[in-house]
Amino acid sequence: MFTVKVPDNRFKANPAASGFLFLLAALACFATLDTTTKTVVYTLPLVTAIWARCLIQALLTTAYVLPQRGRSVLNTVHLRAQWVRGALFTAVTFLAFSSLKFLHVAEFSAIAASAPLVVTLLAGTVLGERVSFARLLLVCGGLAGTLLIVRPTGSLLGWEMLMPFALVLCNAAFQLLTRRISMQDNPMTTHFYTVWIAAIATTLLVIPLWQPIQGLHAWLMLALIGTASAAGHLLMINAFQRSQAVALMPFMYAQIGFGMLGGWLVFGQIPDGLAMIGITCIVVCGTLGGFLARWEIANR
Repeated sequence: MFTVKVPDNRFKANPAASGFLFLLAALACFATLDTTTKTVVYTLPLVTAIWARCLIQALLTTAYVLPQRGRSVLNTVHLRAQWVRGALFTAVTFLAFSSLKFLHVAEFSAIAASAPLVVTLLAGTVLGERVSFARLLLVCGGLAGTLLIVRPTGSLLGWEMLMPFALVLCNAAFQLLTRRISMQDNPMTTHFYTVWIAAIATTLLVIPLWQPIQGLHAWLMLALIGTASAAGHLLMINAFQRSQAVALMPFMYAQIGFGMLGGWLVFGQIPDGLAMIGITCIVVCGTLGGFLARWEIANR
């Protein structure tokens, strides 16, 4: 085995590079979360899988954050908003796990990745931000891609078809609220509140609906879901602390590639022609939107 020593000041000299690597690691964790979740939701009650994800993530996050920040992690200016964000996170998790029961992992990743496009659309009205006509066109293109992925067919009708769209809307609201809170609260504080609010809410929900979990394999899969989720969110926070958001956003769509790889390796799933066109629309529009945002900021 060969080892390569990397100078300690490598990432200090180039924080943008470390931010990019943290981002890729986070997206790989999220793809692992989605792929594992799809295997679990067929064999375990949905509420059990959601509870395990939230509780394990809360415990691991606490083990990471408390040694660094101590009780100061509880200091927040937006306590009510933190509770709302925790509720939205719980809703997003429920909608995501439900959507994975009938969507391919790659298709799910693409739909989830369209949330920033909706944030762009809502930012003009909710946050009073100026949204250019070019960015509005890109949003429309991305939403058209979502429609190509989730389209009414004989096997996908009614509430099932609405789940991914509800997921996008809840995720967009979650991100908008995050942007408001982040102006004054530390991101680790916000994340700490979010995961524990979700853990408490899902624990209260799972108690009356509890069903015994049979077998070591099921417990290991639940542990992997919680661990991948915790690692992904903490890596993402570290990525955005090292690099500017406008620099990282165009690369967020790499998660779709990880999702396609996971879906193919584990389930042998390959999106059909229309779904691939939809995924391409979301990736192209989202990536161009990210670069356009950078250009607009640089030329203000």
